[in-house]
Order: sequence, then structure tokens, then C-alpha cells
Amino acid sequence: MDTEHETRIQTVCLLIICSVAIGVTLFMLRTVMVPFVLAIFSALGLSPLIAFQRRYLRLPNSVAILTTFIIGFVVLSLLGGLISISLRQLTNNANAYQQQINRLLGIQGKRSVDSFHRELGRLLWDHCGMARTSTSLKDALQKIPELREEFWHNVMVPGQHEELNQSLEKAGRVADFFEFAELLCTDALERNESCGAHFREEYQTPEGEPLRDDLHYCYAAAWEFAGVGKAPILHKEPLTFDNVHLTQRSYK
Repeated sequence: MDTEHETRIQTVCLLIICSVAIGVTLFMLRTVMVPFVLAIFSALGLSPLIAFQRRYLRLPNSVAILTTFIIGFVVLSLLGGLISISLRQLTNNANAYQQQINRLLGIQGKRSVDSFHRELGRLLWDHCGMARTSTSLKDALQKIPELREEFWHNVMVPGQHEELNQSLEKAGRVADFFEFAELLCTDALERNESCGAHFREEYQTPEGEPLRDDLHYCYAAAWEFAGVGKAPILHKEPLTFDNVHLTQRSYK
């Protein structure tokens, strides 16, 4: 039993040593491995394309290789351009995120993130709930920026960003909730009709049913962010119905 136990220990130690050696080798050869992997990928991907051109298009071998090289160059250039753009956007966004994190941690106010979250939720429930009016929505659009302004001057986010910080994570989400809440109320105020869960008390039938306005609001609203402090831009995507005709519904 002792011999078997020692053999297992030796085997585990050898596996660990081999794994470390392979990792160190790959790390040292990383400048060579990247083009090597790309070359293998290109060969495996381009060879079938060359064979296809020779077999089905009856192209000479030299022409097939040349066209494949051009196609591969164009594809790799496009991929490289997309990756470069994505990395540039990621870098810009990372800087913006870091600035927001530093700002949240540096406020050191007196109110917790949860208190702002609850107040925003209550505000939406009271002014933009299942039943909303033009007056309540306008009141919400006045109070949300005020609450957001207080949030960015009086919120308390404990901890640091170098560690797992759930308070910081929630603070970032609540900051986004302010933007979403304002957009939600803006969209509800712009749509002067009642439809489904969007019930404007000013627009209802004598029986109390939602009164739709399919002539003016038969579209999906897509709002574009225009920048901080600027009104969002509305894009309308018309809704078309080929098999079902629009009719006034009764929810009784």
C-alpha cells in the first residue's frame, strides 16, 4: 500500500511539473505561437477553397491559389479592421467606466444606494404605473432628474474597486436605472393612447376600456441616446399586419 501511495504522489507531482513546463514554454514562445496558429488555421481553411476552385470551376492551380490568397487577404483585413475598431471602443468605454467608478467611490455622501433605489421605484410606481396620466408623467420627468442629481452628490458607496464590491456594482446599476426611468416616462408621455399595459387615464372608452389610436401610434418606438443632458431621438418602426386586422379590444 505504501508503494502504491508513493507512486500516486509521484504521478501527481510529474503531472504538475509537466503542466508548469508546458505553460512556461508556451508563454516564452507566444510571439511564435500566434503566427503559427494563424498559419495552420489559414492552411486548413484555404486548402478546401483551392480544391473547390480546381475541381468545380476548372481553374488552373496557380489561378486558384492567387484568387484564394486575395480572398484570404480581404477576409483577414476585414476581420483585423473589425477587431481594431472593437478594441478601440473597448478602450474608450473602459476609460469611461473607470471614471464613473472613481466618481461613485469619491462622493462619500450620506444616503445609501438602496435608499435611492427604493425612492426611484416608488416614484415610478406612483407616477408611471399601470395607470398613468399626462400630469403624473410630467411630474415624474421633473422629479427623476432632481433625484439623479442628489444621487451623484450624496450617495455613499463603501469599499474599494480593487476588491469584490457589491455596493459599487449596485450603484452602477442604479445610475443606469435613472436614465431608463426617464426614458420610460418620456416614451409613455409621447404615446397619447391606451394600449395593453400602457393605460393613459385620459384615453379610455366610456366603459373604461383602453382607447387605442392605431392611426398615429401603430409603430414600435426605438429611442436613440443623444448624449448626457440631451433629449433622446425617437425612431419609429411601423407595424404592419397582413393576416390580423387591428380592432378595439375588450379586457373584461
